[in-house]
Amino acid sequence: MTNSMRKYISEKKHWAGIAGSARLRIIEKIESGGTWIQKLGFIATLAITLILFERLAPAIILGALGYIVLSRMSQPVGRVVRKVVTRMEIEPEPILPIPAPEKSNVIPISNSFSPAWKGMDDFLKSVLEMIRTQFDFQTANIFLRESDPNMLVQRAYSTTTRSVARLATIRIGHGLVGWVAKNKRPIVVKNLNHEGRSMGYYRVPGENIASFAAAPILVDDELVGVISLDHNKANAFSSPETEEALTSMAGMLARVLGAEEVMETRTREADKLRETKRIIRAAYEAEEIDSAARDVLKEIVTLADFHSIACYLLDQSRIPSRRAAIGFNGIEGNMIKDPIMKRTVEQAVLQCSPFRLEGLALQAQYRASGASSGIAVPELLVAMPIFFRGNPLGAIVFEVMDKKILDDRLEGILDEVVNNLGGSLLRTYRAAEAMDNSQKERELIKYLNELVLADGVEEVWEKLFSIFISRTGATSAAAFRCEKEKFTIESVAGCTLRESEVPRDGGLLGWTALARKPVIVSKKDRRRIPIEDGESFLAFSIGNSENPRSVVILGSNDRNAFNEESCEIVKSISEVVMPVFEIADKLELARTAAETDNVTGLLNETGFLKRLGMLAMTSPVSVAIFKAEGFEEIVSEFGRKESNSYLRRIATVIDSFAGRKAVLARLDGARFAVGVKENIDSLSDEIIRVVSASSVGSYQGISIHFISAEASSSEELSWKELLDAADSRLCREKRNSAVGAA
Repeated sequence: MTNSMRKYISEKKHWAGIAGSARLRIIEKIESGGTWIQKLGFIATLAITLILFERLAPAIILGALGYIVLSRMSQPVGRVVRKVVTRMEIEPEPILPIPAPEKSNVIPISNSFSPAWKGMDDFLKSVLEMIRTQFDFQTANIFLRESDPNMLVQRAYSTTTRSVARLATIRIGHGLVGWVAKNKRPIVVKNLNHEGRSMGYYRVPGENIASFAAAPILVDDELVGVISLDHNKANAFSSPETEEALTSMAGMLARVLGAEEVMETRTREADKLRETKRIIRAAYEAEEIDSAARDVLKEIVTLADFHSIACYLLDQSRIPSRRAAIGFNGIEGNMIKDPIMKRTVEQAVLQCSPFRLEGLALQAQYRASGASSGIAVPELLVAMPIFFRGNPLGAIVFEVMDKKILDDRLEGILDEVVNNLGGSLLRTYRAAEAMDNSQKERELIKYLNELVLADGVEEVWEKLFSIFISRTGATSAAAFRCEKEKFTIESVAGCTLRESEVPRDGGLLGWTALARKPVIVSKKDRRRIPIEDGESFLAFSIGNSENPRSVVILGSNDRNAFNEESCEIVKSISEVVMPVFEIADKLELARTAAETDNVTGLLNETGFLKRLGMLAMTSPVSVAIFKAEGFEEIVSEFGRKESNSYLRRIATVIDSFAGRKAVLARLDGARFAVGVKENIDSLSDEIIRVVSASSVGSYQGISIHFISAEASSSEELSWKELLDAADSRLCREKRNSAVGAA
């Protein structure tokens, strides 16, 4: 209420009182006037009767009658006067204009604590000004508890002296102020000299204090502060009145400070919740785990002046790897800080709580890592672990040059962030993994469609090699079929092989078949590698993990061509191509049946050319054709059954001699083909000698002799031209022998 309003109301009450008293006096005068009329009427009537009749009795009778008549006449007059006065009382008074209140003097009803003061210090000063109106003191102080629970700090004072100590700090239990704080009881000391105890706060020389009074400020029975008064005169404060007044003042302060503390707590919680939501939202909106870690760090660095900050996540082997970092100061900073931060992450995850390195311990860590003068050593290094449902995911590590930066607010926000970040990072990781898996599945389906359309095992390998080379960066590939005692070459692309057959129990192929997972090796690896050219190799198996079908080796001229991603690619592809190979193997089996001679069990011409092509992948080859002269006589003399039996006997002799290192086939009639990797000159002569000396050299009196012709790829002939060249030479040899006989 403003001063003008107070003045208006007081004047209104004053004039209302004056008007009321005037109305009462008017009514009393009118009523007293009626009594005098009655008295005068009686006397006048009595006098007139005595004069006229000169008798006393008639005069008295007539006077009484006049008195009665006048009394009756005075009552209506009184009623009229009262009605007039009453009507005057109930008539409304004129409404005077009320002055508008001043805006600076209005306190909003919604919040009684604002804006009556600008801040807590302003409020405390206003309380001291109110105390000044009720007490005579030399100095009044308000002490409040700060961050240290054992200390009180002077927050406000009011003094009449020019020299008084300011910003006093009092330990609870020290002096009279400390006694009040410790015991939570008010105190009044009338003569401080007789008390023998100090107040607990400092005074300048020459300042005399004789009286003292103080009361604790309690919020929910918890000490918040102390309000104290002192005076340079003894007995300045009366015990009950001062104690009661200070206690009531302390209660008012307690209510306000309690409300202020609740408001600050709510503000801090709202601030923590707001900042945490902002940071966590960055992880939720990221598309993959590395961008999520990077976005989280970008949001965190806005909270304080960090020297550096990094996010480490654990891999499948529980080894921390840095996924994002800010402020690492170049390559040297990476080399020095990364090992230190990894160790702090391991310690934080191990003890399930933040791990701190500071002071001399941190300096020793930096010196051990080889920090030069160009790398600034921070005052504090903290790793805060990230958990999700009790499982460690990693940690956020940050450096600060000033330890004061890590205050309660920042530490509370960071603690809230790491406690809620695990779920968002895991969600982002799973979403990215699901997206990546779906993309891989689409690629695998596309690859399988291409492989299913392949015509035969060799074409499957050609397409599969092109996929492996394009996805991994390899430059060559080779596939080996797993058999009982050895690995035999199935297909090769872009490389030279040392050997086409490898023992099952040795070398890189055997190791890969036993390891059941992709293996990365270098050229200097001690395990035998069947590929000659290349600096690094990636070997993996295809088929059942317990009984693999094939082992593939990819080679590259780059030493660092293969990594974990390459292993994941070949593993995912090799796990789904087995059905394609099963179909191709069945088709291959059907083709093999069609490529086999029904009489001898050897290959026919088609099968021979195919096997010869596979043999020519690793080295030059040679082909020889043998023909049994006189076979037509056996057919005409003994028939089809005996002739077929004779052909099977020839096939058995040739296979027993040259089958292990050669490809054998029956072309037609009594013509047989032999393909080997070396020069066939000596082998051809040996085969003719062995066959001629065996029981097939003659048949029931019919003399049989063998002729042969050879062709080699060293003669600049392709493997497909070898059979035709050998056949032409055989015909020429037969004509020459016929001409010689004639």
